[in-house]
Amino acid sequence: MQRLAGILMVFLMAGVAQAASFDCRKASSKMERAICTNPRLSVLDESLATAYRAAKARLSSNSVKTFVTGQSSWLRFTSTYCFTDYNAAAALPEEADKCLAEAYRQRIKEIEATGKIVAGFKTYLMLDTTIKVSAKEQAVHTLERRYVQLDDNSALAVKLNGYLTLKNKIDFDADARGSESYSVILSNPSKDWMYKELTADTSTGAYPNTYKECGVYAISLGRPLLIRDVFAGQEWIKIAEAAARRHFAALAKQNSEFTLDMVTGYERFQLKPDQAFPYCFTAIGMYVDGFFPHVAQVFDGVTIPWQTFDRVLTPYARQQIRTISGK
Repeated sequence: MQRLAGILMVFLMAGVAQAASFDCRKASSKMERAICTNPRLSVLDESLATAYRAAKARLSSNSVKTFVTGQSSWLRFTSTYCFTDYNAAAALPEEADKCLAEAYRQRIKEIEATGKIVAGFKTYLMLDTTIKVSAKEQAVHTLERRYVQLDDNSALAVKLNGYLTLKNKIDFDADARGSESYSVILSNPSKDWMYKELTADTSTGAYPNTYKECGVYAISLGRPLLIRDVFAGQEWIKIAEAAARRHFAALAKQNSEFTLDMVTGYERFQLKPDQAFPYCFTAIGMYVDGFFPHVAQVFDGVTIPWQTFDRVLTPYARQQIRTISGK
């Protein structure tokens, strides 16, 4: 019986060796050994390799270089992250396998989206990931940045890629514990506006924090959209603040857990004409958040309808918003 079990194990390992995207007889790292001893991970590894080859074939040679850099970053990060627990010790094998499976599935989806067309441009996702492990302080600090890039070498595409790139250098505290995740997506809501939306999830202090930052690149202007491009004069500030106050006053009447003294963020509207337009928006209106401390974020955010600003919009902005709202 033992001999039969041994034979079955040999056949199983042989099958895994063939399924993985590399020769399991040469597996040396923890990640490679995990893939080679887990049939499910082996299949995911082969699926990722297939998707990766197909994605590279859809990109130009210049973009392939950036794309490969992103994949290398993902591999370095994953090979450490999935084998390290919260206290910077070695992760349990079953937890490492679960982490790898989740990471592979997400990465396959990202790679399969390579070539998606936005405003006539072929796009792909760039990754920039870092992990710092301090065994002495039992701390792990992770940084994951994902941002869309255009596979095009035109002057406009070069400017847009610079606009979309998350390039602020992050200096890690080697002994800090925490995680930071930033993701930038791109859409084209009107003929002239390229809309950028950054979603951030951070946990580096007492409270986790989730927020969005948005911006618009105006193609005809050749630069990011400014407040003065959208609003004529500064009267919009009073209009926006009044709308937000009405929203929160109504919320206070509806929810006993909410009081008006919790609102602290009206300075979000105190912007000068030459500052970049920072607000998120939909077809309905302009979305603004950042009014509450971390403990009350469940109440955060207000959407101010575009018609509220109708008399203070510039003709240029009114034309673009008409397209966005479908009117």
